[in-house]
Amino acid sequence: MAAKSNAKAAISWTWAELVDAFLAEKLPELTEPWRSQYEGFLRHEGLTSLSEKHVCDLRKGDLEEVRDAMLDPKRDKRIARSTVWRLIKASKEMLSWAWGHHARKSGLENTEYPWWQSWTVKYKPGKRDHTPTLEELVRTIIIAEHHRTLSEKEHATSPGTLAALWATILLGQRLGALLLMRESRLFEAEHLPPGWKVMNWSEDEMKSAVGVRLPHSLPIPPAFFEAIQPYRDEIADKQEETSDWLFPSGKGGDHVTKSAMNRLLYRLEGKEFQQKDRSLPDRKGKPGPKPRGSARSKRENLLAKYDVRAWTPHDVRRTLTSFLDDCRLGGAASAILAHRENRKDEETAKERTLPVTRIHYSRAQRLDLKAEGMTVWIEAILRTYQVEKKKLAPAFLASRQAA
Repeated sequence: MAAKSNAKAAISWTWAELVDAFLAEKLPELTEPWRSQYEGFLRHEGLTSLSEKHVCDLRKGDLEEVRDAMLDPKRDKRIARSTVWRLIKASKEMLSWAWGHHARKSGLENTEYPWWQSWTVKYKPGKRDHTPTLEELVRTIIIAEHHRTLSEKEHATSPGTLAALWATILLGQRLGALLLMRESRLFEAEHLPPGWKVMNWSEDEMKSAVGVRLPHSLPIPPAFFEAIQPYRDEIADKQEETSDWLFPSGKGGDHVTKSAMNRLLYRLEGKEFQQKDRSLPDRKGKPGPKPRGSARSKRENLLAKYDVRAWTPHDVRRTLTSFLDDCRLGGAASAILAHRENRKDEETAKERTLPVTRIHYSRAQRLDLKAEGMTVWIEAILRTYQVEKKKLAPAFLASRQAA
């Protein structure tokens, strides 16, 4: 019996082989940045202990041991419970795919039920409903501009990141798509006022809505470019070559990343993790340098100090919708945010066939409606910015004098 079991394992997939086979079929169905994130789940270091194990030999206890190891508070590199939940979810999808499509190759041919579905972690994804006020959004910009250097041990916030923060609030687009924008994807719009440009994203660059990806165009008024121009000039002064990225990072010709944006907001909340000091020697029996002191830096929560509740880039979309609804421009908000509703099949099919240089000419893009909403929204943000900047000036002055 043992010999038969060993022979079965010898011809069946290991966990690593299953990951390769599953991703070869799954990844082409996904678009960036979700494609890279999804692959990262299944190739995460927390699952590496399973790599050489044959799928047919796995038991629920093996998976629970992996889960418990990832959640171990004594682990050198902490893995968030939410991340563990995502790893397990992706792994269960993979195992179900193997059982349903490659039972013999995976060694699951004689499995009577998907026992791995009981592999769980106690976690409930939260549904965000936070809607920051206009004052909170612009105060965040003002704080980030004033406190560009948050610690002597860190680099100052880059001009590209500050320009991206402005764009996140002024344009309300999903961060992943926004940061991929290039200057070569800014087009003239003949029927819009002088100085207006149109950004567009192809269907492959957009998030799917009910399984359908559609191109998206957004009219941009001159006021937007004026707001980010100081940072564009700063970038140009530092770089030897001109970048096509609208929000260049200044590192290796790449663009500002979602991680950089999230870290900025995280740091403004005073929650930055301390970097490990590589100058420290390894402790005997404990490989790897150890950080000095606490795992977290003790720094001031600047958002709370200036009466700003913590928010995420996606929350801006909720604020934009609420604001334009109050202005009786709810239809404009839906169009600006690419919420596709009541679209005819023939209209959708025609729109999807347009090249990127022609997307914004499609009447389905409703540029006039979007432009009306963008004008009202951006004017309100810039007006609020000037008001809040004057309000915060005395506090900034007092803070400098106290230092």
